Amino acid sequence: APDYSKLMGYADAICHLTDYDYAAASKGSYSRDDDPWQLIHVFDGDPDTKAVCEGYAKAYLYLCDLSDFRGNVTCNTVTGTMNGDTHMWNIVTLDGKNYLVDVTNTDGGGHGNALLLAGCVGSAAKGYQVSKTAYRYDTATRSFWGSGTGSILNISRKPFSPSAYTDHDHDFGSWKRYCSATLSRIGIKSRSCSDCGYLDIYCSSAKELSAPSLSISTYAASGKPKLSWKAVDEADIYRIYRATSKSGSYKRIKSTSSTSYTDTDAVVGKKYYYKVIALDNETGKTSGYSSVVSQVCDLPQPTVSITGSSATGKPIVKWETVEGAAKYYIYRATSKNGTYKHVKTAVSGRSFEDSTAKAGTNYHYKVKAVYKETAANSACSSVVNRVCDLPRPVVSIKLNSAGAPYMTWKEVSGAKGYEIFRSESKSGDYASIGTTEKLKYADKTAEEDVKYYYKVCALHIKSSANSAYSSVKYITAK
Repeated sequence: APDYSKLMGYADAICHLTDYDYAAASKGSYSRDDDPWQLIHVFDGDPDTKAVCEGYAKAYLYLCDLSDFRGNVTCNTVTGTMNGDTHMWNIVTLDGKNYLVDVTNTDGGGHGNALLLAGCVGSAAKGYQVSKTAYRYDTATRSFWGSGTGSILNISRKPFSPSAYTDHDHDFGSWKRYCSATLSRIGIKSRSCSDCGYLDIYCSSAKELSAPSLSISTYAASGKPKLSWKAVDEADIYRIYRATSKSGSYKRIKSTSSTSYTDTDAVVGKKYYYKVIALDNETGKTSGYSSVVSQVCDLPQPTVSITGSSATGKPIVKWETVEGAAKYYIYRATSKNGTYKHVKTAVSGRSFEDSTAKAGTNYHYKVKAVYKETAANSACSSVVNRVCDLPRPVVSIKLNSAGAPYMTWKEVSGAKGYEIFRSESKSGDYASIGTTEKLKYADKTAEEDVKYYYKVCALHIKSSANSAYSSVKYITAK
């Protein structure tokens, strides 16, 4: 019977969408923003919000009011006591008879479906008994509905029997999602008769989504914990919860449609615990929680650059200060994917000149920021590299006995020779005027009374390791 299926299906859906709020019921009060007495706690899609009996009963009435029943079906809410405690439940009138519906106590109350479309023993004036549960209307309910023959408070002695309830036969097509967003959201579907167009609605039992399979790592650039999971079938939203201990209080920190999340609010040095649930916004289905994963928030990865000393030719590694870092470890290798060895611990400053580097060798470096407790050290920086150059020559100049500019310099270790450059202005274009393997050079092409500017470069067998130019020297030829 379709009407019976709807009425039972609505109860089943509500029991899936919410849980009983024992804390609110024992407190007996609520804030403006936290109202388990209202139906919103059933339909808000948040598994952390719960409802009390009034929320259950109002939600059931709401779904019934939205429905087009085939037969003569009405639903109302009533108030009174259940086993002596204040309570709200529903009365459903079906085929001229009234039945008790208590969705609240169907949800985990140990009654099965005995309190859905139930028949009762007793009377409207003295109360009813069903499934070892006593219901009694309060004065306001009896006054409003009365207790005469036509009152809805008079409950059938026998429960509703779907086998005895017959509907007109229809030629139905395939099931489709119901056009109402509210009903579709909780898994209600519809089908229509091809002959008369009658719309049949049915609420299937909600089935939980699979829990996300959660993993955690560190986002190297920021040091923040990064959560990742595979997409869950039918899920379109994921809710992330965080705590500072595994068994602590978890708070929702993010809802996202992505399958990853970086916790940008995490604090360096603290260990965080996370779990995630999946949600289908359209049907209201939710998964269970994922397994808990944890991670310490690390220092962010240092931003590193590299240059060379023009005087020594040695590589100079530089980095930006990482807030919270006590020191920095510098690592070196002779190839990008080679074995990196620790070559320096820098406690102060933001640079390191590699004094042990050899000219002509291409060195690769990376830097790690070190926290006061090593558990929160950063990831190593991106790799930077540079060829170690020859040091630049230190040049002296004078005129020789012929009046020609005459330059001398000390030997540069590793140099195969030296190249001399000349210009007629300090900041002008310098042209090469010769090379030599000696530690001196006379400019025999210089013209009398002309002022010349010179600089010298030490040459390596690998041109990429040639030195920087020496300091500029100048003299007037005679």
